[in-house]
Amino acid sequence: MELHSRDRELTEIAKSIASLAELFKDLSVLVIDQGTLLDSVEYNIEQTAVEVEEAVKELNVATKLVTPPAPLLSFTPPFQVSEEYRKTQVYLLTASHHLWSRSRSPFQTEETRNF
Repeated sequence: MELHSRDRELTEIAKSIASLAELFKDLSVLVIDQGTLLDSVEYNIEQTAVEVEEAVKELNVATKLVTPPAPLLSFTPPFQVSEEYRKTQVYLLTASHHLWSRSRSPFQTEETRNF
């Protein structure tokens, strides 16, 4: 009787170990999948940073092309300027100043960076 009881207990332990091994296999697959997903997220973040840097450069160039020189802003132009054009210019000047103040050009020194 005791032999059958021990045999049944050992069989249950063997089933539990097999079940535990299966759980570890499943967990391993999940960890690998999540690692792959995290690698993908990291890559996308790095690419976004590169794209944002390029966008800042393009915005700076576009702002210089659209924004009239500063001395022209000090007097009234001889033509009528629409309110939409004026708002666009104010927006671009504000955006370019914001971008310029946050950019870290390799040509800037500590003194000009804090300007």
